[in-house]
Amino acid sequence: MLADAQLKILLDNHEAIYFIETPKEEDMANVATYIIFFLKPLSGGFVKDWQMEFRVISNDLSKIAAIQSRLIKLLDDSRGEIIIRDDETVIRSTSLINGGGTWKNPDTDNFETVVYFLLKI
Repeated sequence: MLADAQLKILLDNHEAIYFIETPKEEDMANVATYIIFFLKPLSGGFVKDWQMEFRVISNDLSKIAAIQSRLIKLLDDSRGEIIIRDDETVIRSTSLINGGGTWKNPDTDNFETVVYFLLKI
């Protein structure tokens, strides 16, 4: 996803996508908008289902909406036309699933939105 120029611009040209953990405290001064993602297995077998959760966090609500739209454009491929692979894993399809939403975190004054995708691996 960091190869996508539009997404990187929305993240203020930072590589601000993190797996499970938030940015380190010393990085928070430079990173105002970031994405945290989580993976959860849903089913086993030959073709495995995984849920991928993206949490988009920023003080700019319009930026969150734009990042959410970009994630959906990049990853909502329920027909399996785009194959994502590396040396160990092949993702056969990704599709947007129900859930998520947007809110303002009163502790941080940041807006947060959650988007879920189903991965077929």
